Amino acid sequence: MLIQDWMSTNIVSIAPSASLLKCVALLKEKGLRRLPVVNRDNNVVGLISTTDIKQFQPTRSTGMEYLEAIDMLDEMKVRDIMTKPPVTIGVSNTVEDAAVFMMRKRVSTLPVVDEDGKLIGMLTEWDVFQAMVNAIGVDQPCLQLSFAVPNEPGSLAKLLALVRKYGMRLISVLSKIDGKLRIVDIRCKETVSTAQTNAMLEEFALMGTMRYFVRDGKITVLEAKDEA
Repeated sequence: MLIQDWMSTNIVSIAPSASLLKCVALLKEKGLRRLPVVNRDNNVVGLISTTDIKQFQPTRSTGMEYLEAIDMLDEMKVRDIMTKPPVTIGVSNTVEDAAVFMMRKRVSTLPVVDEDGKLIGMLTEWDVFQAMVNAIGVDQPCLQLSFAVPNEPGSLAKLLALVRKYGMRLISVLSKIDGKLRIVDIRCKETVSTAQTNAMLEEFALMGTMRYFVRDGKITVLEAKDEA
């Protein structure tokens, strides 16, 4: 999935020379938690968040202290406290790349830049969640099957062949390696009769590698056995 299909292009940014007071007002007005900081050429030079500004925001303890804090916000510039250098990602990358990048860098927002480093979008952890949910098919009715099969060639093909045998329509297939086992989750649409679905589940159960299945929102757990 390409980042350009999931990023937000309705970008709100701020200049490094802007005051923190203006930044606070902009964050509040737009209901945002962070803003990309761009120079005159629209290059991303930093990122500033509500957390960065929090220590400088006024507390309403006394009128004098409040006014002093407001003056400080008006005098300080975004460039003084913004996070730099900013962590960005290129638009030619995929959402999957972005998800891994976010985890490694421990960030929840990525400014998206073009080949010239110009800001063209913003990708948040929420955008990544939506993309993943859409790709996996979690948001649509389906039959979910989970297996623990030997981590060897042909193990996944064997499962998919059985799904095709019963005429099920595949929605998504996910797998991960866990030592000598391969954990496989298959989501498919029940496009056949209840009897055919039951027959498929019975055949899978006899294989001894099915961990559980979810049908009509109800989970049925089986005792999985490793194949020789």
